[in-house]
Amino acid sequence: MGWITLPGAGIAQDGYWMRTTFGSTAQTVDATGEKTAITGPVHWTDHGTHDIQSVSFRTGTIVATSNSTIVLSLQDVSLTSGPPNQPDEVQDQTVSFSIGTISTSSTWYTKNLGSNRTVAEGENVAVVWEFDGSGRLGSDSLAINSSNTHFHSGNLGIANKLAGSWQAGTGFPNIIFTASDGTLGTIAGSFPFSSSSTSAYNSGSAADEFAIGIQYPFKVKLSGVWLSVALAPSADFEVVLYDGTTALATVAVDYNSYRGASTNFGCAYMFSSLQELQADTLYRIAVKPTTTNSVTLSFFIVDAVEHLDFHQGQNFHLWTRVNAGAWGGEVTTRAYPIVPIIKQVFSTISLSSSELVPGGISMLGVGR
Repeated sequence: MGWITLPGAGIAQDGYWMRTTFGSTAQTVDATGEKTAITGPVHWTDHGTHDIQSVSFRTGTIVATSNSTIVLSLQDVSLTSGPPNQPDEVQDQTVSFSIGTISTSSTWYTKNLGSNRTVAEGENVAVVWEFDGSGRLGSDSLAINSSNTHFHSGNLGIANKLAGSWQAGTGFPNIIFTASDGTLGTIAGSFPFSSSSTSAYNSGSAADEFAIGIQYPFKVKLSGVWLSVALAPSADFEVVLYDGTTALATVAVDYNSYRGASTNFGCAYMFSSLQELQADTLYRIAVKPTTTNSVTLSFFIVDAVEHLDFHQGQNFHLWTRVNAGAWGGEVTTRAYPIVPIIKQVFSTISLSSSELVPGGISMLGVGR
């Protein structure tokens, strides 16, 4: 009974967050016979088995002048061809749609399959986009966006068939599955988001503190915070852990101690002592400029707050305040690279399936 210290540097929830900026890279299909695919093991929010009913994805640049028909299909991942991991090219479950219905570029779309597919946790699946039997019409082209990444994985990814053979694409899968019972899934290791941008602010801005929320179903002690920030010249800031509007711990960061100013860098900032958080209690971690020179945080937007369950959970979204006032400015679909580092957990709590840590946790620094 009591506190258990975790080995190593602790855990940062979640490990897939270990990137500095957010962006997309497009896989483009613009000729008859070309295909692009997302492949890998399926991960459900409850680690169960469910029937995939719909697929949600983000497009890149779309050209839709001749109303070509696109076929989206679920397929098996081939175990006789590869690498790269690739579909077996047998369309098992499908939905067809005119490219004109997804003609808006850089948009999140959801398509319902003609029939469901039962998939267990960890089972490999390929999602494939291609023109139908009529082929490409006119100058139509389809682009499917994946997320940029700063690390690589061997069991999931993007594959393109553009010149008669499958080749590895770039980026990480950006996809959501919705089951017939409403459970959400993705490809394990994906980074689902619908768009990204940056926020630049300073001590004189209309909102001078940007924070994310954290809440756990058990007691933890934090040793620090991992975050990514870019600084204007002479921009100092603080990293602050709050209970309500009460600061529990503060790390002051001087501009001159930063490795690079104008570029986002991932940094770990350690509290002077471990900070105990109570179970089922909302806390916030804020980045607070202390000069009129701006700090810039990258952020990403999800299509629905439930998609944050594949990141750090639904509390992991934006809050702002100004002049040490009340927290407001809540945006439930916007998340920032502010990641708590857990060093100790309380040993008396036995987690049930309803008390799992949202988003999952990864040893800080492993594989990044």
